Amino acid sequence: MNFQKERERINSTAILLDIEKVRADVHQILEKGHPGGLSTGWAVMDNYFKFAPVGQLNLVTGTPGAGKSEWLDSLALNMAVLHKWRIFVYSPENYPASYHLQKLAEKLIGKPFFGHDYGVDSMSQAELDKALDFLRDHFTFTDCHVNNATVDQILNSIFDECLEKEVQMAVIDPWNKLESQKPAGMSNTDYIGKALTRIQMFSRQRGISFWIVAHPSKPMRLKDASIASVTLYDVSDSANWFNMIDNGFILARNWEDKVGYNYKSTLKIAKVKDRRYGRCKELDFQFYPATGRFEALAPKDGGDTECAVRRWDKVDGP
Repeated sequence: MNFQKERERINSTAILLDIEKVRADVHQILEKGHPGGLSTGWAVMDNYFKFAPVGQLNLVTGTPGAGKSEWLDSLALNMAVLHKWRIFVYSPENYPASYHLQKLAEKLIGKPFFGHDYGVDSMSQAELDKALDFLRDHFTFTDCHVNNATVDQILNSIFDECLEKEVQMAVIDPWNKLESQKPAGMSNTDYIGKALTRIQMFSRQRGISFWIVAHPSKPMRLKDASIASVTLYDVSDSANWFNMIDNGFILARNWEDKVGYNYKSTLKIAKVKDRRYGRCKELDFQFYPATGRFEALAPKDGGDTECAVRRWDKVDGP
Protein backbone atom coordinates (compact mmCIF):
# COMPACT_ATOMS: atom_id res chain seq x y z
CA MET A 1 0.00 0.00 0.00
CA ASN A 2 1.17 3.50 -0.85
CA PHE A 3 0.76 5.20 2.55
CA GLN A 4 1.63 8.65 1.17
CA LYS A 5 -1.17 8.43 -1.38
CA GLU A 6 -3.53 7.13 1.28
CA ARG A 7 -2.64 10.06 3.58
CA GLU A 8 -3.27 12.57 0.78
CA ARG A 9 -6.66 11.02 0.10
CA ILE A 10 -7.65 11.10 3.77
CA ASN A 11 -6.55 14.71 4.17
CA SER A 12 -8.68 15.74 1.20
CA THR A 13 -11.83 13.87 2.24
CA ALA A 14 -14.82 16.06 3.15
CA ILE A 15 -16.66 15.59 6.44
CA LEU A 16 -19.90 13.70 5.78
CA LEU A 17 -23.17 14.59 7.47
CA ASP A 18 -24.94 11.95 9.52
CA ILE A 19 -28.62 12.49 8.71
CA GLU A 20 -29.66 10.75 11.92
CA LYS A 21 -28.04 13.57 13.93
CA VAL A 22 -30.36 16.17 12.39
CA ARG A 23 -33.47 14.00 11.99
CA ALA A 24 -35.10 15.48 15.09
CA ASP A 25 -34.41 19.02 13.86
CA VAL A 26 -36.10 18.34 10.53
CA HIS A 27 -39.14 16.82 12.27
CA GLN A 28 -39.38 19.89 14.48
CA ILE A 29 -39.51 22.13 11.40
CA LEU A 30 -42.39 20.06 10.00
CA GLU A 31 -44.22 20.25 13.32
CA LYS A 32 -43.56 23.87 14.37
CA GLY A 33 -42.25 25.60 11.27
CA HIS A 34 -38.95 27.42 10.87
CA PRO A 35 -37.70 29.35 13.89
CA GLY A 36 -38.68 32.99 13.69
CA GLY A 37 -36.21 35.77 13.06
CA LEU A 38 -35.25 38.40 15.61
CA SER A 39 -36.48 41.98 15.38
CA THR A 40 -34.02 44.64 14.20
CA GLY A 41 -35.52 47.10 16.66
CA TRP A 42 -37.15 49.03 13.82
CA ALA A 43 -40.71 47.80 13.38
CA VAL A 44 -40.85 49.02 9.78
CA MET A 45 -37.66 47.17 8.84
CA ASP A 46 -38.90 43.97 10.49
CA ASN A 47 -41.47 43.65 7.71
CA TYR A 48 -38.63 43.03 5.25
CA PHE A 49 -35.66 41.80 7.27
CA LYS A 50 -35.06 40.04 10.57
CA PHE A 51 -31.99 38.46 12.10
CA ALA A 52 -31.73 34.76 11.29
CA PRO A 53 -31.29 32.51 14.37
CA VAL A 54 -27.93 31.34 12.96
CA GLY A 55 -24.68 33.20 12.33
CA GLN A 56 -24.60 35.19 9.10
CA LEU A 57 -22.21 37.50 7.24
CA ASN A 58 -23.61 40.96 6.47
CA LEU A 59 -22.27 43.87 4.42
CA VAL A 60 -23.08 47.58 4.71
CA THR A 61 -21.88 49.89 1.95
CA GLY A 62 -22.76 53.24 0.42
CA THR A 63 -21.23 56.48 -0.76
CA PRO A 64 -18.95 58.49 1.57
CA GLY A 65 -20.97 60.49 4.09
CA ALA A 66 -24.08 58.35 3.70
CA GLY A 67 -24.03 57.43 7.39
CA LYS A 68 -22.98 53.77 7.22
CA SER A 69 -21.26 53.79 10.63
CA GLU A 70 -24.05 55.76 12.28
CA TRP A 71 -26.71 53.39 10.95
CA LEU A 72 -24.81 50.27 12.00
CA ASP A 73 -24.21 51.73 15.47
CA SER A 74 -27.96 52.34 15.71
CA LEU A 75 -28.68 48.75 14.71
CA ALA A 76 -26.19 47.40 17.27
CA LEU A 77 -27.77 49.49 20.02
CA ASN A 78 -31.21 48.24 19.02
CA MET A 79 -30.03 44.63 19.41
CA ALA A 80 -28.42 45.36 22.77
CA VAL A 81 -31.54 47.10 24.07
CA LEU A 82 -34.14 44.73 22.66
CA HIS A 83 -32.40 41.35 22.94
CA LYS A 84 -29.67 42.05 25.54
CA TRP A 85 -27.04 41.14 22.94
CA ARG A 86 -23.35 41.67 23.52
CA ILE A 87 -21.59 43.39 20.61
CA PHE A 88 -17.90 43.08 19.67
CA VAL A 89 -16.66 46.19 17.84
CA TYR A 90 -13.51 46.86 15.81
CA SER A 91 -14.02 50.41 14.57
CA PRO A 92 -11.06 52.56 13.52
CA GLU A 93 -13.70 54.63 11.72
CA ASN A 94 -14.84 55.88 15.13
CA TYR A 95 -11.44 56.79 16.57
CA PRO A 96 -10.80 57.80 19.32
CA ALA A 97 -12.84 55.53 21.59
CA SER A 98 -14.07 58.48 23.69
CA TYR A 99 -15.71 59.97 20.60
CA HIS A 100 -17.33 56.66 19.70
CA LEU A 101 -18.72 56.34 23.23
CA GLN A 102 -20.01 59.90 23.01
CA LYS A 103 -21.94 59.10 19.82
CA LEU A 104 -23.38 55.89 21.24
CA ALA A 105 -24.41 57.62 24.47
CA GLU A 106 -26.18 60.36 22.49
CA LYS A 107 -28.14 57.73 20.58
CA LEU A 108 -29.16 55.98 23.79
CA ILE A 109 -30.17 59.05 25.80
CA GLY A 110 -31.62 60.97 22.87
CA LYS A 111 -29.70 64.11 23.82
CA PRO A 112 -26.46 65.59 22.46
CA PHE A 113 -23.38 66.41 24.51
CA PHE A 114 -23.58 70.01 23.35
CA GLY A 115 -27.24 70.86 23.00
CA HIS A 116 -26.55 74.56 22.44
CA ASP A 117 -25.28 73.64 18.96
CA TYR A 118 -28.82 72.50 18.08
CA GLY A 119 -30.96 74.62 20.40
CA VAL A 120 -31.91 71.68 22.65
CA ASP A 121 -31.01 70.42 26.14
CA SER A 122 -27.58 68.86 26.68
CA MET A 123 -27.00 65.48 28.28
CA SER A 124 -26.42 65.53 32.05
CA GLN A 125 -23.58 63.80 33.88
CA ALA A 126 -26.06 61.36 35.43
CA GLU A 127 -27.51 60.51 32.02
CA LEU A 128 -24.02 59.96 30.61
CA ASP A 129 -23.07 57.58 33.43
CA LYS A 130 -26.29 55.61 32.88
CA ALA A 131 -25.48 55.25 29.18
CA LEU A 132 -21.83 54.30 29.84
CA ASP A 133 -22.93 51.61 32.30
CA PHE A 134 -25.18 50.13 29.63
CA LEU A 135 -22.42 50.26 26.99
CA ARG A 136 -19.94 48.61 29.38
CA ASP A 137 -22.36 45.73 29.94
CA HIS A 138 -23.22 45.16 26.27
CA PHE A 139 -20.22 46.20 24.17
CA THR A 140 -16.60 45.14 23.82
CA PHE A 141 -14.33 47.55 21.94
CA THR A 142 -10.89 46.87 20.53
CA ASP A 143 -8.17 49.47 21.12
CA CYS A 144 -7.52 50.87 17.64
CA HIS A 145 -4.82 53.43 18.46
CA VAL A 146 -1.91 50.93 18.55
CA ASN A 147 -2.05 49.36 15.10
CA ASN A 148 -4.45 47.90 12.58
CA ALA A 149 -5.68 44.39 13.31
CA THR A 150 -5.79 41.43 10.96
CA VAL A 151 -8.81 39.23 10.30
CA ASP A 152 -7.22 36.42 12.31
CA GLN A 153 -6.51 38.70 15.27
CA ILE A 154 -10.11 39.88 15.34
CA LEU A 155 -11.49 36.34 15.15
CA ASN A 156 -9.10 35.24 17.92
CA SER A 157 -10.20 38.18 20.09
CA ILE A 158 -13.86 37.31 19.58
CA PHE A 159 -13.13 33.67 20.43
CA ASP A 160 -11.36 34.72 23.63
CA GLU A 161 -14.25 37.02 24.52
CA CYS A 162 -16.72 34.17 23.98
CA LEU A 163 -14.88 32.10 26.60
CA GLU A 164 -16.05 34.57 29.25
CA LYS A 165 -19.07 36.34 27.78
CA GLU A 166 -21.31 35.24 24.94
CA VAL A 167 -21.04 37.45 21.84
CA GLN A 168 -24.02 37.62 19.48
CA MET A 169 -22.88 40.35 17.05
CA ALA A 170 -19.51 41.50 15.71
CA VAL A 171 -18.66 44.63 13.71
CA ILE A 172 -15.69 45.55 11.50
CA ASP A 173 -15.87 49.21 10.49
CA PRO A 174 -14.33 49.67 7.98
CA TRP A 175 -12.77 46.77 6.10
CA ASN A 176 -10.05 48.86 4.47
CA LYS A 177 -8.49 49.63 7.88
CA LEU A 178 -7.63 45.98 8.45
CA GLU A 179 -4.03 44.87 8.12
CA SER A 180 -3.83 42.80 4.94
CA GLN A 181 -2.69 39.19 5.15
CA LYS A 182 -2.59 38.77 1.39
CA PRO A 183 0.32 36.51 0.36
CA ALA A 184 2.58 37.68 -2.42
CA GLY A 185 1.16 36.75 -5.81
CA MET A 186 -2.42 36.31 -4.61
CA SER A 187 -5.06 38.51 -6.26
CA ASN A 188 -7.29 40.80 -4.22
CA THR A 189 -10.30 38.81 -5.37
CA ASP A 190 -8.87 35.52 -4.10
CA TYR A 191 -7.68 37.06 -0.85
CA ILE A 192 -11.01 38.68 -0.02
CA GLY A 193 -12.83 35.47 -0.95
CA LYS A 194 -10.68 33.45 1.47
CA ALA A 195 -10.93 36.06 4.23
CA LEU A 196 -14.71 36.29 3.97
CA THR A 197 -14.96 32.50 3.96
CA ARG A 198 -13.04 32.36 7.25
CA ILE A 199 -15.32 34.99 8.78
CA GLN A 200 -18.46 33.30 7.49
CA MET A 201 -17.44 29.88 8.82
CA PHE A 202 -16.54 31.44 12.18
CA SER A 203 -19.89 33.25 12.40
CA ARG A 204 -21.78 30.05 11.64
CA GLN A 205 -19.80 28.00 14.16
CA ARG A 206 -20.28 30.56 16.93
CA GLY A 207 -23.77 31.72 15.95
CA ILE A 208 -22.60 35.34 15.58
CA SER A 209 -24.18 37.93 13.31
CA PHE A 210 -21.10 39.44 11.64
CA TRP A 211 -21.30 42.93 10.09
CA ILE A 212 -18.69 44.57 7.85
CA VAL A 213 -18.66 48.13 6.56
CA ALA A 214 -16.86 48.29 3.21
CA HIS A 215 -16.48 51.36 1.01
CA PRO A 216 -17.29 51.30 -2.69
CA SER A 217 -14.66 51.95 -5.31
CA LYS A 218 -14.45 55.38 -6.92
CA PRO A 219 -18.01 56.31 -7.92
CA MET A 220 -18.81 56.35 -11.61
CA ARG A 221 -20.12 59.61 -13.09
CA LEU A 222 -22.89 59.45 -15.65
CA LYS A 223 -23.14 61.55 -18.81
CA ASP A 224 -25.19 64.20 -17.01
CA ALA A 225 -22.37 64.51 -14.38
CA SER A 226 -24.46 62.83 -11.69
CA ILE A 227 -23.02 59.94 -9.67
CA ALA A 228 -24.31 56.45 -10.40
CA SER A 229 -26.06 54.59 -7.60
CA VAL A 230 -23.88 52.20 -5.63
CA THR A 231 -24.43 48.45 -5.97
CA LEU A 232 -22.98 45.56 -4.00
CA TYR A 233 -20.70 44.82 -6.97
CA ASP A 234 -19.11 48.27 -6.54
CA VAL A 235 -17.40 47.48 -3.24
CA SER A 236 -13.66 47.96 -3.60
CA ASP A 237 -11.32 45.19 -4.76
CA SER A 238 -13.60 42.22 -5.41
CA ALA A 239 -16.94 40.96 -6.70
CA ASN A 240 -16.66 38.37 -3.91
CA TRP A 241 -18.30 40.91 -1.63
CA PHE A 242 -21.57 40.24 -3.42
CA ASN A 243 -20.90 36.54 -3.89
CA MET A 244 -19.91 35.65 -0.32
CA ILE A 245 -22.21 37.66 1.93
CA ASP A 246 -25.53 36.42 3.29
CA ASN A 247 -27.14 39.86 3.39
CA GLY A 248 -26.20 43.16 1.78
CA PHE A 249 -27.34 46.70 2.62
CA ILE A 250 -26.70 49.97 0.75
CA LEU A 251 -27.18 53.32 2.46
CA ALA A 252 -27.68 56.59 0.60
CA ARG A 253 -28.28 60.06 2.00
CA ASN A 254 -30.48 62.56 0.22
CA TRP A 255 -28.59 65.79 0.85
CA GLU A 256 -31.29 67.87 -0.81
CA ASP A 257 -34.12 66.48 1.33
CA LYS A 258 -33.12 68.38 4.48
CA VAL A 259 -35.36 69.83 7.19
CA GLY A 260 -33.38 71.94 9.63
CA TYR A 261 -30.43 69.80 10.73
CA ASN A 262 -32.09 66.51 9.80
CA TYR A 263 -31.57 64.39 6.70
CA LYS A 264 -33.56 61.68 5.01
CA SER A 265 -31.65 58.51 4.14
CA THR A 266 -32.59 55.46 2.11
CA LEU A 267 -31.55 51.94 3.09
CA LYS A 268 -31.67 49.41 0.30
CA ILE A 269 -31.87 45.79 1.36
CA ALA A 270 -30.04 44.61 -1.74
CA LYS A 271 -29.40 40.94 -0.98
CA VAL A 272 -31.03 38.41 1.34
CA LYS A 273 -29.77 34.88 0.87
CA ASP A 274 -32.27 33.17 3.19
CA ARG A 275 -35.73 34.21 2.03
CA ARG A 276 -37.26 32.95 5.30
CA TYR A 277 -35.87 36.02 7.03
CA GLY A 278 -36.13 38.81 4.53
CA ARG A 279 -36.55 40.18 1.05
CA CYS A 280 -35.17 43.05 -0.98
CA LYS A 281 -36.71 46.44 -0.31
CA GLU A 282 -35.90 50.14 -0.02
CA LEU A 283 -36.70 51.78 3.33
CA ASP A 284 -36.61 55.43 4.36
CA PHE A 285 -34.92 56.60 7.55
CA GLN A 286 -34.64 59.99 9.19
CA PHE A 287 -31.20 60.88 10.52
CA TYR A 288 -31.00 63.31 13.43
CA PRO A 289 -27.46 64.75 13.73
CA ALA A 290 -28.16 66.18 17.20
CA THR A 291 -28.47 62.68 18.65
CA GLY A 292 -27.08 60.51 15.84
CA ARG A 293 -30.28 58.51 15.80
CA PHE A 294 -31.66 56.74 12.74
CA GLU A 295 -35.41 56.29 12.95
CA ALA A 296 -37.44 54.43 10.36
CA LEU A 297 -40.10 56.43 8.53
CA ALA A 298 -43.57 55.02 8.04
CA PRO A 299 -44.12 53.53 4.59
CA LYS A 300 -46.77 55.03 2.34
CA ASP A 301 -49.24 52.35 3.39
CA GLY A 302 -48.70 53.15 7.08
CA GLY A 303 -47.20 50.97 9.79
CA ASP A 304 -45.50 50.99 13.18
CA THR A 305 -42.37 53.15 13.43
CA GLU A 306 -41.30 52.01 16.90
CA CYS A 307 -37.54 52.10 17.59
CA ALA A 308 -35.91 49.96 20.30
CA VAL A 309 -33.50 52.70 21.41
CA ARG A 310 -36.40 55.07 21.97
CA ARG A 311 -37.94 52.40 24.19
CA TRP A 312 -34.76 52.29 26.33
CA ASP A 313 -34.81 56.05 26.56
CA LYS A 314 -38.33 55.98 28.03
CA VAL A 315 -38.19 52.84 30.18
CA ASP A 316 -34.60 52.02 31.17
CA GLY A 317 -33.00 55.40 30.73
CA PRO A 318 -32.50 57.96 33.49
